[in-house]
Amino acid sequence: MDVLDAEFEKLSCMKDTIQAKVNTAQESAEVIKEDVSAWLDKGKEEDRKRLLVARQNITCFHVCSRHHVSKEGKELLSHLSGLIDVGGKFETVGHPAIWYTATTIFEQFESRVSVHKQIIDVLKDDKIYKIGIHGMPGTGKTRMVEEIAKQAKKENLFDEVAKVVFSQSPDLKKIQEVLADCLHFPFETKTEDGRKGELSKRLTNGKKILVIIDDIWSDELKLEEIGIPPSDNDIEGCKVLLTSRREDVFIKMGVLTKFPIGLLQQHEAWNLFKKTVGDFIESPHEIHSVTKQVCGECDGLPLAILVVGASLRDQKEKPAWDDALSQLNNCQGDNIEGINENLYSRIEWSYNYLKQTDVKSCLLHCSLFPEDQEIPIDVLVMYGVGTRFLKHSSSTMKRARDRTHVLVDTLKKSHLLLEGESKDFVKMHDIVRDVAILIASKVGFLAKTGVPKWPEKDEYESRRVISLISQNIYEPPSELECSELCTLVLGCDYYRKPQVPDNFFKVMKKLEVLVLHSVRLPSSPLNLINLRMLRLSDCEQVSLAFLKELRNLEILSIVYSNVEEVAVEVGQLTNLRWLDLRECENLKIIPSGVIKSLSKIEELYIPHDFGEWGVEGNARLDELNSLTGLTTLQIHIRDCMLLPNVLCF
Repeated sequence: MDVLDAEFEKLSCMKDTIQAKVNTAQESAEVIKEDVSAWLDKGKEEDRKRLLVARQNITCFHVCSRHHVSKEGKELLSHLSGLIDVGGKFETVGHPAIWYTATTIFEQFESRVSVHKQIIDVLKDDKIYKIGIHGMPGTGKTRMVEEIAKQAKKENLFDEVAKVVFSQSPDLKKIQEVLADCLHFPFETKTEDGRKGELSKRLTNGKKILVIIDDIWSDELKLEEIGIPPSDNDIEGCKVLLTSRREDVFIKMGVLTKFPIGLLQQHEAWNLFKKTVGDFIESPHEIHSVTKQVCGECDGLPLAILVVGASLRDQKEKPAWDDALSQLNNCQGDNIEGINENLYSRIEWSYNYLKQTDVKSCLLHCSLFPEDQEIPIDVLVMYGVGTRFLKHSSSTMKRARDRTHVLVDTLKKSHLLLEGESKDFVKMHDIVRDVAILIASKVGFLAKTGVPKWPEKDEYESRRVISLISQNIYEPPSELECSELCTLVLGCDYYRKPQVPDNFFKVMKKLEVLVLHSVRLPSSPLNLINLRMLRLSDCEQVSLAFLKELRNLEILSIVYSNVEEVAVEVGQLTNLRWLDLRECENLKIIPSGVIKSLSKIEELYIPHDFGEWGVEGNARLDELNSLTGLTTLQIHIRDCMLLPNVLCF
């Protein structure tokens, strides 16, 4: 492996050198060459292969596995040499961006230029009638269509351009009048049907006309009701360009050609922030670091960058920036001085527009996760079942999971949630999360992260839902007086793992959902008769005997925790439907009869390292035959001889 390691090291050094050149080019607002970006992506892939080969070399001792590693190593060596040769030929990594003549600031970014060019190309295609642009509020959809209109006029693609905003509550008469004004003709009739006919005739008179409809919230107001032809049948020259924050609106309207507008790349965001605030934030000054952090709080959302940057434009002293950063870090929807509230209100409107209550509840529960954290969809399923916000969809775990995926997909299409790193996760934009926390606070939620100490009693005692996650919580109160509490999420310092006092849960008679991260559990049994969902992550002193009173528990998830034995008392949890013990590496004992007793179990996850089936009083695999409702099973069987003759699930 020495030769292979040497080539890996050579590639790694070259990759670092080229990446440094790329960073410098991006700071100068250059566009990175596609072959350079592709080369860097391949370099990252080789890093992953290197790790895989190393792991295989350490853990696989079978002769065939060793042969496989050797063969793969030879293939890698040849591939690495090729990559190194290509990388050595890069004299430059970028080129100056090709600006459009429009003066709008968004045209200066390659992430917008590419979309802009694609839309212009589509507008030249006579076979395409309706085009959609969708994206989160504040990403620049309106500015994009304005610049497209300028470019289209400049290139003489259209004789006339008409633009109208639909908004949340569209006024049919006003929309018709705005379009008529843009097309320079007066209506001769006063009725809606009369105006519809006149407008339709005007749009189909043979001229090349671009109709831009901005900010569509739904498909309830049909284009034909306005006077805009619904399809391209018998239409020559007319095209419709639409924007919406909701992709599903376009699906219902039959818009097949759609373009997403995403967030700015990191270097683009900084350039925009610097242009908005002033070049003084770039200089090697004591405020440079904090200004970078403030820019980072905007997460590449153009409107947020402009709003935050404009409000801080004249602030050249560090305390003002520290204060702004503190407010942005701890923003719970309260007003931040000098920042336009319109951005918050637009996101709140998006929330209010959601029709189903379970969709709204799903979004509010996403706000319980820390900022920028990947949100596991599995945990949203748990919340939905535990709190019953899924209602009838929680009758089976499969229905609950299916419904949760529908809710998540709805929220992603509404641009209130973002794609995660994989299909099993989603993310929430920081500003959307701030607004969601504000909305949730009005219905009994309290969500805080990074607080320096435990909140005061009057802040939490009447809450129904509390999420408190902070590395600064070293000692929870001896008793949490919160009699109305239904959901509690508590995450503490993962190094210290503070002790949860025995009486901590004494008053929480209504508690239905309990999530604990990085704590030491109480020694006395939990007397939480209404608890349906319990999730323990990275916890210590986990003696599952303390669960014996939780007769209504339906979901028990214990991950990355120090559990050595599944206590026999777990067998008394006869309503349990989901048992997840993944990543409990120290688990050695699952007593015989425990699994068999869980007659309602639907999903069962046993850690990969557990292999003591049928050994010294441990459960046997044939106990699985008793689980007639089992739909999901994850176990690791080291010896196929342990398999029973018949598995009936």
